Amino acid sequence: MTATTVGVLVVTAHPDDPEFLAGGTVAKLAKEGREVTYVIVTNGNKGSGDRTITSQRLAPLREEEQRRAAQVLGVERVASRVGTGTTGLPAVLCSTASIRSPETTSRFPNSSRSTGLITYGKCI
Repeated sequence: MTATTVGVLVVTAHPDDPEFLAGGTVAKLAKEGREVTYVIVTNGNKGSGDRTITSQRLAPLREEEQRRAAQVLGVERVASRVGTGTTGLPAVLCSTASIRSPETTSRFPNSSRSTGLITYGKCI
C-alpha cells in the first residue's frame, strides 16, 4: 500500500455478509487499487439449510467460500474466525478502539493504517 492508497477494513459478523452488504463497493475499491481487508467476526458454523451438516463441517466450508468470493472481488486479506460461533457477537468489536487494539493489529498489521471502514448495524 502506498502513501496515496487508502486501506479499507470491512468488518462483518458472518461469512458472505461483505458480499451481500457491500460487494459492489468492495469490488470498485479494489479495482481502484485500494487495499481491502475483511475481518469476519464469526467462524460461519451456522446458517445452512442442510440439517445433516454439523457445525464442525460447516465452518471450514463457509471459510473457503468466503475466501473465494473475496478473491473474485479483489480483496487482499480475509481474516475469519476472529470470534468463535455465531452467537453472542460483541458489538464492541466494531468500535474504532477495538479495531485498533493490540489483539486486532497483531492479526491485521495494516488495520491501524486503514482509513476506511465498512460495517453495518449497531457498529455504525
